[in-house]
Amino acid sequence: MLRSLIIILICVPFMLGFNFLKPQNIGLQNDQLPPCKSTLNCVCSEHQSDESFISPIVFENEAAAAWITVQKTIKDSGGKIEKLDSHYLWARFTTPLMRFVDDVQLKLDPENKKIHIRSASRVGRRDFGVNRKRIERLRKQFQTEM
Repeated sequence: MLRSLIIILICVPFMLGFNFLKPQNIGLQNDQLPPCKSTLNCVCSEHQSDESFISPIVFENEAAAAWITVQKTIKDSGGKIEKLDSHYLWARFTTPLMRFVDDVQLKLDPENKKIHIRSASRVGRRDFGVNRKRIERLRKQFQTEM
């Protein structure tokens, strides 16, 4: 009986996808996306560290159209938008099997025709490239739709 209870207590957080954990580093800090920690489960376009840097999404059209397109791309890719305003977006992605949650944040930079992006896992120290691959898929889909 005790063994079953321990197994349940260990498995429940995985089944819930750690949704009960409050995400860290959500929102802009000094008008920038938060930098990644030293763990290998995050990518960000606004901070030039070797391991976590990823290029921003670049667009040529009007900024408002790009912002609408990137929102559609997030939704079509399975993201759930949690916060949205005229220049900031926070979305949540949940993995199908283990229900892990990753937070994706975007910042519109209309003057430079860029959308800065940050994607980070809520738990763990490594993500085996999952966040980087997600952003590259989003970038490809965005470019197709623009």
